[in-house]
Amino acid sequence: MAGADVRVFTFEKAILPCLRATHRKVAIVNDQGRIVLSNSARHVGGTLLRTPAPAYRIEDLPLSLVELSS
Repeated sequence: MAGADVRVFTFEKAILPCLRATHRKVAIVNDQGRIVLSNSARHVGGTLLRTPAPAYRIEDLPLSLVELSS
């Protein structure tokens, strides 16, 4: 993750409960459109999203939150 010195485990531990609490399938993606973390078993980390979804930028990080199609 460019610009952030965060271990993946620490990131998952902090963010995954929030993603699981949503009533929608969502993912955190990097600037290249690759999934970093999601609450969907169909959308695993490292997967490149083929169809761009509306993204909500996460502050100054090179990450965005996207809603996934089922």
